[in-house]
Amino acid sequence: MRAIHQTGKGTAETSYYPALNGLFDALGNEMTPKLQPVSQLSDPTVDDRFLPDFGLIEKQSQALVLPVEVKPADVKLERVASAARTADYARNYGGGLVLITNLWQFALARIVDGNLVEDVSRRVTIADSATDLLDGKLIEDIDLARTWSDLRMLLIDGGVPRGSIKTPKQVAGLLAYHARNMRDAIEAAGNPDEMLLTLRTALSEGLQIDLEGEHLVPTVVQTLVYGAFAAWLETDDLEHFGWMQSSYRLTVPVFAEILHQALRPQLLKQCDLTPHLQNVERVLRWTDRDAFTVAFDGAAIQYFYEPFLSEFDAVLRQDLGVWYTPREIADYQVARAHHHLVEELGIAEGLADRNVYLLDPAAGTGTYLIAACDFLVKYHIDNGEPQSVAAQRALEALLARFIGFEVLPAAFIICHLHLTRHLHQLGTNPGPNRLRVYLTNSLTGWKKDAGAQGFTLFPELEEELRDAAVAKQSDPVLVVLGNPPWFGYSTATTEEEREMMAEWSRESFATWNLRKHRLNDLYVRFWRVAIHRIVTLTQHGVVSFITNRKWIGGRSYPAMRATLVKEFDGIWVDDLHGGTHDRSTAIDQSIFTTAIAEGITVGTAVVTAVRTKSHSSDGLVHLADYRGTASEKRQSLISRYPAGLNDGYTTVTATKETRYRFTVAPTGDYPALDEYFAYFNSGVQPVRDEAVIAIDRTTLHKRMQDYYDSDLDFDKLLAAHPGFGVSRARYRPEEVRKALARIGAVFEDSRLVRYHFRPFDLRWMYWETEKRLLNESRRELYPYWRAVDGQISLVAAQTPRRVTGIRPLPSRAIASFESVDPNARVFPLYRPDIDKLQEETGKIFDTAAGSGATSVLPAWVKRTASVLNCDEKTAGESVFFALVAITNSPTWLDEQPVESDDFAQVPLPSSATALASAADLGRQLTDLFDPDTPVVGVTHGKIREDLREIATFDLVTGTVGLAGRHAVNAGTRSGESVLWSADKGWHNIPDEVWSFSIGGFQVLPKWLSYRTNTGVSEVDRELFRILCRRIAAIRSLENSCDDIYREAQINMLMPDDETDALPQPAEPA
Repeated sequence: MRAIHQTGKGTAETSYYPALNGLFDALGNEMTPKLQPVSQLSDPTVDDRFLPDFGLIEKQSQALVLPVEVKPADVKLERVASAARTADYARNYGGGLVLITNLWQFALARIVDGNLVEDVSRRVTIADSATDLLDGKLIEDIDLARTWSDLRMLLIDGGVPRGSIKTPKQVAGLLAYHARNMRDAIEAAGNPDEMLLTLRTALSEGLQIDLEGEHLVPTVVQTLVYGAFAAWLETDDLEHFGWMQSSYRLTVPVFAEILHQALRPQLLKQCDLTPHLQNVERVLRWTDRDAFTVAFDGAAIQYFYEPFLSEFDAVLRQDLGVWYTPREIADYQVARAHHHLVEELGIAEGLADRNVYLLDPAAGTGTYLIAACDFLVKYHIDNGEPQSVAAQRALEALLARFIGFEVLPAAFIICHLHLTRHLHQLGTNPGPNRLRVYLTNSLTGWKKDAGAQGFTLFPELEEELRDAAVAKQSDPVLVVLGNPPWFGYSTATTEEEREMMAEWSRESFATWNLRKHRLNDLYVRFWRVAIHRIVTLTQHGVVSFITNRKWIGGRSYPAMRATLVKEFDGIWVDDLHGGTHDRSTAIDQSIFTTAIAEGITVGTAVVTAVRTKSHSSDGLVHLADYRGTASEKRQSLISRYPAGLNDGYTTVTATKETRYRFTVAPTGDYPALDEYFAYFNSGVQPVRDEAVIAIDRTTLHKRMQDYYDSDLDFDKLLAAHPGFGVSRARYRPEEVRKALARIGAVFEDSRLVRYHFRPFDLRWMYWETEKRLLNESRRELYPYWRAVDGQISLVAAQTPRRVTGIRPLPSRAIASFESVDPNARVFPLYRPDIDKLQEETGKIFDTAAGSGATSVLPAWVKRTASVLNCDEKTAGESVFFALVAITNSPTWLDEQPVESDDFAQVPLPSSATALASAADLGRQLTDLFDPDTPVVGVTHGKIREDLREIATFDLVTGTVGLAGRHAVNAGTRSGESVLWSADKGWHNIPDEVWSFSIGGFQVLPKWLSYRTNTGVSEVDRELFRILCRRIAAIRSLENSCDDIYREAQINMLMPDDETDALPQPAEPA
């Protein structure tokens, strides 16, 4: 401090923070648990002016245990203690306690009767005055050991667990932190599938959820953490609360048993989980339960659902489709269900009728059940009942006829907690009675003979499933509603699920001529189960779900929509739009966006279907659209009740001719690439690159002539061309050569073909299709090049795994299996002339291309020919090139998922003008993507003005070396230059050119990386400049690609059997 003071440049307070930090750090290291000082605390939700100067963080729990208020040395400590802000720090961050200092005096101050009071008797002073301190003078004859001990005791007293944590957000964040550590400990200890086999088997056989790897451990950990949290929330003895008691204190038997199994001593020891569980316990001990529960019993329970999972394990949250449902949505759906019970089903009391059973098959934290509970309370109060009677009616409903299903153990226990505490708030108590929320898989167990296996492992789970089966098979459920999961564990592997989905699958192919469907999304299967429940079992009732809006108009779902129209009397569609990539409206948020979380980012819709006892004809579809902010949409929904539930809807004509569409707005359900073509195959995989591939044709020509020369013995061949002698799996060099000789294979010049090694990087390959000279020759693809002049293909990854991997590659060369990441699939444009090929070669070739000049499916050819008034060959080409244009739209690329399990979905425009423009644009792009195709103004002739200065390079002679990682990346980026040496290279390469990626590869550094071993020749330097110009020219066309894509979104081309008339809104209902 003296050194800082003597500079004369320091501030009165903050300049001394480093010295103070050193003091607190040394003291904190002597604490048990250790304390970590942090200055300049930060909280994005709080103005920094209202945060303590310092905080002492308990390293074990990561809890802020003691705030520190620091003032300059000339400020009296009494003044520090009397400041209102200091008292706020004690209340908000210190559980009633704060450490105060003016740099030379230290004391604890605590809240007593609402006021902050310093404990003067324990003040620690190290200098006689502020001046002495800053001059480096301590108290004369100071007992440093005693002073140090006194300071330690201040921190020890300040570190006694108490209610310094008050908000659910803080608790959820700290628990997520320790949950991550626990997850990592289990994963590091061994094979989780083996360690957790008993638990996994029971859940798999009882709930039909197969937990493996990235899902199993997080689910178990979340269960442990939520179990401890639930036990702490319910205990009557906070002082003696311990994590080990959690499995014995919980009142829901099945969850307690799962928790008990997860807390086996062997597992705790093997994974060293005890310290992590103790940390969870300490977080809870530091929490002010009274203050916490005030917030938790309100809307803050959502912190323990989506935000907790997002902090703890974002992959788990995404994969399970775990999203918190804003309360307004649930209130609206409950109110609408009540309305239809009264108006259409003639049940005067609606949800209040004691014969009306309600089911939420994806209960989550219980939002919908609490919404139904509160609706019931208000209903009875409005009918003149006292609050106590209304609350009792709600309790009776939750004990008997308001039912919830949940398959995730952690969400299941939070739901029980939420419901129980909410009932307490209403003034009633379930006592020992069990609320009807069951741990069960909602997609199975609906048949009388359905039953789970493995009961002996978990007797409590056996009882749970039996109770759930009553609700599934016997209870007269009239209302099914909720927000079903969007992704999840279950993948329709059970026979029961397959049978239930079979009709829709069959109709998708047989009736609607779809080549593939997308009916495996979980929300689709929840709809199927709900329809089964209402139509088949109860035979009348209401279904109301909020889901992805894709199905209400998407081309993949006509069978699903047809069932609703045929089996229900009325369908109310609240199209909430709100997709992240929907730019048709300036401000259009997802209705799930809240101040706490972004929520679901795809467009959504609430669809409510009503079936009466007298159902006899197709139902009417009523549509309302909502645009705007999330809060505006939520307000629009709740403002409909009670008087406006039928107002503002238009009737949509949903018939077979319109494919039963419920909306005319785009839904983002487009045909996938493989739905346009009759044939595709994987790219060629030589794995003998040093043998059958070369950069120049002459070298490869000579090499292959020697290979097929029977007069050249094998040793001499290897001496001249050693690449043939590299043994690999499935390749024994000499035996392969002999095998080819036995079948009379000879050198054929026509088998020297252009080979697309990597994007924009062409080589020559000898395409031998016999005897494994090539590892995977893709023999079926050979006639598509051998018997076709000017073949072009679209090369795409089927399951792209990088954000840059979705863009397909148009190619006139045969593509390598590795030309795009992870593996290339090749869609040839033209069909081969098989007869001509067989006549020339005397060989029979098999092709799956069907008939026609192109491989584009006849339905698309027919429709395109009709739109463009052209012949079939031109129509097929137009489809192909239009796909190239759309897939180079930056907007389309931005909308693609980072990881996908199928080919990209691509719409084409339906108008003749836009489709023709798209095809022309695609032709230009295809030429630019092909290094062998000259493009006037880009590669030769008078170069375009915007391209002339692109990638100019320093003139040097000969080959230059290039730093980088071979086959990964190369070239040193410096500003807008790419250097091959310290000061020489190519210049004026804009970021949009350098960063250009296709098929998962950043093109330019990838191209250069294959020259690190050989150096960059004069020819290479010019090729690189031309390549940069090609990319710049491609990027200059992107706005036009965007225009075409926007047109395709609004007016999408569809084959004749899908076209007919789209549904058109009629007059308001």
